[in-house]
Amino acid sequence: MFAENEVKLSGQVVKTYPVIETPAGVKVTRFVLEHNSKQVESNVIRQVKCRVFCVYVGVSAELDWLNYHVSVVGFLSTNAQKELVLHITKIKKLD
Repeated sequence: MFAENEVKLSGQVVKTYPVIETPAGVKVTRFVLEHNSKQVESNVIRQVKCRVFCVYVGVSAELDWLNYHVSVVGFLSTNAQKELVLHITKIKKLD
């Protein structure tokens, strides 16, 4: 059964990790995205700040995203430590 699981988020890349390669030869880029915005909740403006661990699988080149503002689309999952991870399917630099 398929259920909806799509996230669209923008923010600044505040931490990057070395690109790793799976045993199958697939490159995996990992970074932390910091989001900061104002959102309306129950007719009240709320300041929203969060950091999200992201993975981007299949990147053909090692890209240096540090300090760039980006917009991402992806889906949520958990890693081996049961921590929430945003798996990116689309990414666009905003700077």
